[in-house]
Parts: sequence; structure tokens; C-alpha cells
Amino acid sequence: MEDRFYSAVHEKPYNHLEEEAFLKEKDPELFRALRERAGALPKELVREYGLDAVLYFLKREKAEGDKSAEMTDRDEDALCGIFRFLGRVYRTLGQGEGKGTKEEAGEGWKERFYALCASAFTALESGRMSLYEAALAKALPLIGKSGADQEERELFLLLLRETAPCLSGHLLDLEGISPGDGRARIGDLLEKGEAGSEAVIQVMGRVRGRLLVRPGEEADEIIGRGEKILAGKGLDVRGFRARYIPGKVISFWK
Repeated sequence: MEDRFYSAVHEKPYNHLEEEAFLKEKDPELFRALRERAGALPKELVREYGLDAVLYFLKREKAEGDKSAEMTDRDEDALCGIFRFLGRVYRTLGQGEGKGTKEEAGEGWKERFYALCASAFTALESGRMSLYEAALAKALPLIGKSGADQEERELFLLLLRETAPCLSGHLLDLEGISPGDGRARIGDLLEKGEAGSEAVIQVMGRVRGRLLVRPGEEADEIIGRGEKILAGKGLDVRGFRARYIPGKVISFWK
């Protein structure tokens, strides 16, 4: 193992991540399903990074296509990044590092949080694991800054559960929450939150920004807000044709 990974691998703030017994006891069916999907688990990596990080990595790699048996530097970077992210989740949710207030998170923090969770859920359903991971990474700081209610914490952990079952199961257990039917509960929570979605803003095929689309917002209003965002960046799209593809992109072209 290279020196640059040493501190991340050996300073473990959440030792339960390497305890297969925890997942086997709490949810043996989920554990078996994950093992079957992931195939043989490399024991050396489990010992170094923990069960959750390895399952998460293998699920993502499988979704993105078969890889060679030998790990590259890029693979190790990805696994190390997952390990650090799971540690951050544990410190924020498990040890209450988020001591801010909703006011400090700014206006509309909950709307943005639910939009990111909706994006993560959609990505998870379609196997786009990198997008799922990115959406969760953006949602986590909102929990910390806002001192989010239990419903937000629960939603985040249920979304994390398929890729990090030990960690999410452990934290749900600490709060006395039974995971139950995770996907159905995720759907219910997202519906309650009236989740919006993030849309990419493109000009002549190039990405120039992103915009949070509110639930029930009309296409003309969304395009108008996109024009204002571009104007703020010094891009004048007056006279351009525009089209909004729901939940995906606002495109401007001549």
C-alpha cells in the first residue's frame, strides 16, 4: 500500500465497518444479496478499507463495466475516496459534528437537500453509481449545516444503505430506526419533501451551469431563470432558441 493512503487506511474512526457479523445479524438477506452481486470479496481490501467501502467500490465498478483483476492507481484512488467519504458520514451523523443551524445553511436548504436525494435515488435505480455518490456527497453537508431533522437523516441513511449497509444500519440502529422496506420509504420521504431536481444549463452544447428546478415549475419560468444565471456569468443568450428537457437540461442554441 502506498504511503499516500496510509493515514486514510489506518486511522479508522468507525471500526464496525469491517464487522461482517453486524450486517449478517441485522440483515442477513441483504448481506447475502450484496455478496452474490459483488462476487468474491478480496480479503486484503476488506481488512484494509472495511467491508462497506469494498462493497461500495465493487458495486460501482460492476455498474460501470468489468475491470481487470489487477487494481490500478485510479482504482485505489476511488476506493480510498469512498473510505474517506464513509468516514465523513460517520463523523457527521454518528458523532454529531454538524452543529450549525438551518439559518446558516441559507434559504431553501431543505429543497436542495431533497432535490439531491431525488437525484441520488434516480442514479441508484439506473446503476449510475458515480452520479449517486456525487449527489450524496453534496447532500451530506446540508445535514451537518442545518442540524437536519430525523426525517432528513433517515432519508440519507436509507439512500446509503445499498452501498454501505453496515454503516447506515449501525447509525439507523443507534437512532432506533428500523430500515424496513427502504425503497418504499425513500419514495414516501421524497414525496413529502416535494423534491425538485437539478438541471444542467447548456449553451451550444457546452455546460455553463446548473439550476435547481422547483416542483411544478413551468418550462418558461425555468428557462428564464437559466437566462439570468448565464447573464450573471457574462453570457448573453438573447435571440437564442431554448428548450427545457424535464429533470435533465436547459439547452440554448442558435
